[in-house]
Amino acid sequence: MLALLTGGEPRGLPGMVIDRIELQRASEGRPLDDVIVHAHDGSGTTAVLEIQVKREVAFSPSDEVFRDVVQQIAAAARRPDFWTSRYELAVATAKTSQRISGPYQDVLTWARQLGSATTFIGRINRAGSANDNMRTFVRTFRTRLQEAGASHDDETVWGLLRRFQILVYDFTAPGSADESRARDRAALALHPDDATHAATLWTELVELALRVAAAGGDRTRAALLEDFRGRPYRIAGERRHTSARRRLAEAAGNALADIDDTVGGAMLLRHERLAEVRAGLDTGRYVEIRGNSGVGKSGLLKHLARQASAESRLIVLSPVRTTPRGWDHMRAVLGFDGTAPELLADLAGSGGAILFIDNLNRFAEDERLTVIDLVRAASTVPGVSVMATARAGFGVDEASWLPADALDRLVRSAPITIGELSAAEIEELRHAAPQLAPLLADGHPAQHVTRNLFRLARLAARGAADSPRTETDMARQWWDTADGPENGRRERARVLRAVADAALAGEGTANVDNLPPTAVDALVGSESLRDFGNDRVAFRHDVLAEWAVSCLLSDPGVFDRLPLQTPAPAILARGVELAARLAIERSADSTSWQRVIDRVSREGAHGSWRRAALLALVRSEAATDAMTRASEPLLANHARLLRELIRTVKAVEVLPAEKLFAALGVDPAAVPPHLNTPHGPAWFRLIMWLLALGDGLPAAAIPDVASLYFDWSLSIWGRDPLTPLLLPRVYHWLTAIEDARETESALAYRAPFTGDLNGANLSDLEDSLRTSFVAFCDRTPAFAASYLEAVMRRSRNERAVEAILNFRGRLAEAAPAQLAALTAAALIPPVEEQDGRGRRRGRRRDNEPFTWTDSQFIPASPAQGPFLELLTHAPQHGLALIRQLVDHAIAFYSDGQPHGSNAFIVEFPDGPRTFPWVQSYNWSREGGVRSFAVQSALMALEAWAHKRIEAGEAFETVIADVLGSGDAPAAYLL
Repeated sequence: MLALLTGGEPRGLPGMVIDRIELQRASEGRPLDDVIVHAHDGSGTTAVLEIQVKREVAFSPSDEVFRDVVQQIAAAARRPDFWTSRYELAVATAKTSQRISGPYQDVLTWARQLGSATTFIGRINRAGSANDNMRTFVRTFRTRLQEAGASHDDETVWGLLRRFQILVYDFTAPGSADESRARDRAALALHPDDATHAATLWTELVELALRVAAAGGDRTRAALLEDFRGRPYRIAGERRHTSARRRLAEAAGNALADIDDTVGGAMLLRHERLAEVRAGLDTGRYVEIRGNSGVGKSGLLKHLARQASAESRLIVLSPVRTTPRGWDHMRAVLGFDGTAPELLADLAGSGGAILFIDNLNRFAEDERLTVIDLVRAASTVPGVSVMATARAGFGVDEASWLPADALDRLVRSAPITIGELSAAEIEELRHAAPQLAPLLADGHPAQHVTRNLFRLARLAARGAADSPRTETDMARQWWDTADGPENGRRERARVLRAVADAALAGEGTANVDNLPPTAVDALVGSESLRDFGNDRVAFRHDVLAEWAVSCLLSDPGVFDRLPLQTPAPAILARGVELAARLAIERSADSTSWQRVIDRVSREGAHGSWRRAALLALVRSEAATDAMTRASEPLLANHARLLRELIRTVKAVEVLPAEKLFAALGVDPAAVPPHLNTPHGPAWFRLIMWLLALGDGLPAAAIPDVASLYFDWSLSIWGRDPLTPLLLPRVYHWLTAIEDARETESALAYRAPFTGDLNGANLSDLEDSLRTSFVAFCDRTPAFAASYLEAVMRRSRNERAVEAILNFRGRLAEAAPAQLAALTAAALIPPVEEQDGRGRRRGRRRDNEPFTWTDSQFIPASPAQGPFLELLTHAPQHGLALIRQLVDHAIAFYSDGQPHGSNAFIVEFPDGPRTFPWVQSYNWSREGGVRSFAVQSALMALEAWAHKRIEAGEAFETVIADVLGSGDAPAAYLL
């Protein structure tokens, strides 16, 4: 009714104008009877939208509400005018999670986009294409049609789903955005002098709707105006903004048409990525999709924009197609008489509650002003979200130019990072486009370049017989052939160079009015360029702009045109990276690559340029060959350049750890906020090269390499194929340091690693190596056992023993016998240091049974020491260790004398048992033993027993394990 008053478009019928609204018309043959909208478009074509309102609907096989709705849909389809006119159906429901409702919306989007029932059902049923939720939804819809006695063949199912919409409102939510927007929109329905009555108008509209519904009535705009005649406020004239909305729709359609979301004729839905984006919309109103060029960020945005376009007009902003110089200019172009918040509120009221912005990195300065104005406006309109795409380093390498205050008001979701194609997505493409299967096959020469959607699509379209091995091969082939046959190559090359020069200068488009039109048309036809009219063109995709810049940089003089004093823009940074790749991949040595490094490392140059050239080594698909060619400069000067490369990879090629752990089912709140995990293939390539380097690694690089290894293993707790290969190197370095300390005097000491590390660095390295090794040593149990045995053999082992007892990592799983033996040896003085009664001789504090190592167990707790870990993973060794310590303490305090009557007698079902040394009963609690280790051991024993009993084990079995056979000291009774 509010849209009818203001001349707005009805939600679910974009481009239409409402003629009449009917309520509760089941008796008049309207099965979805709650709201019936009659409308027409600019050409006079009429449409009907029937809406059934349900507070909750689950769309599941067991949902009775959905059963009823489908039965109503089946009844509507029997109307004689249903299939011969535009007849739309919808269910309106309360807001739910985007992540939950998303798959159902995907089904409806597919049904509307795909041109035949055969294609639609084939995609739904194809393994790896639709997900289980989508298939269940379609299967349930078909079943409910059958139960209603309606046709349920593929053609009918597809035909009904493409006319069906799910309209989600949040009127039932606290602080409803829909209601807030409705009140704002009500102000627009009033004369400007009466805008203060907006809340009253909205309340009276609600009450009127209830009265009309109760009577099964209807309303036209004229009737509505009559309803409000005589009120203390005036209704304004119609503000349809029809032409402005039409221009918006055209602009959005053009922007979306620029985005190619198919590869080999197939469309990849990418369920996991969509779920991440939708989860982001559930947590904040600003969602940023990040990723390298060509990975499909824009395709995701296009899918979600098309989905929203079924309900409403949209605003889609993209470089070159955005009206420059701010909202005032955009408003004039649209012919819109109002403010930016009013436009966004109007669209949101019709269902267009997302502002879409594609490719933040490429907006020109004057275009950015318009984007900034609209983002600020969106932050003030309740319920309006902003979805944008950007390069992986946006906001880091290249500062974000979006207004931070507006993004804070919107509330930022964690950025969604899109990578190369996953194994599941590759399998889906193999099924969806069988002709792509050879390119996607493991072992194909182009395997490493086809995991990127753009490169895959380009290879599939070109059908290259000699598939390139690397992206630089593709770039050079494209540039050298000017993307076409030999005939006309020279003219096309001139055009490509002109457009590349514009891209290098940061210009959005290039003027080609002085270049051969046939060459320009040929490059537009081959999809290298996009034509914006008026002799203005640009590269069709960012990847092509990057390729062009990299090929330009093969001329050393072009480096002088780079803005090296400022952070590298995304396309230029990538162009430098690819130029560095070309230099190392197409040379026999590293000379050309070093020249690139030198050119971007001039005094005053921003570090992002050098970083791009350095990362070229590990980002290359031929990384092993590239790093081998560059090994001399990498390893020279105490491996200074290699250490810089390692630190750069660790800083740049990462994602927040919470993202990975959330995918593994771990609560993100439990993950430290600044913990990062490896992302992309660079880590793997660098590590494999370092492993192959073996002892050729300069000692000065060991700390950085060891840190790289640890961070890699930590990212997935060492449960990966690489960690067992890394641990032997860590073991080798650690034992070399500890062995070097085993000397009789300081004069005889010889530092390991040829003395390239000083004492302080060696100590820090030793600690980090030990932590790394024991943290994941269960992957190499033989090395774990060998290490502990070596520690016990050394005479100068105090530092190592103390560190191990403080952090055992997974030693209890990897080498339980050795861990127990080391603990006992560290706590119980050697026999030669004891007197005949078990007392320690020399260097001791009086009346204590254990060595100074006992102080490492302060404060006593079940988690102190290895006791609970041993009991959990190797109970035979854990029990033996605890008994050994308790027996030693009793021998110390009893002077080795018999217990006599100092005992408890406890009756058991099989007879009485004696528990000597009554004073040991409370050792696990408040005292009696001056040993934190024994207290911790007994507390661990008690915790272990409790855990087993709570898990359902028989009490008798647990007690038998704790007490063992024969007489057990009273220490175990508690």
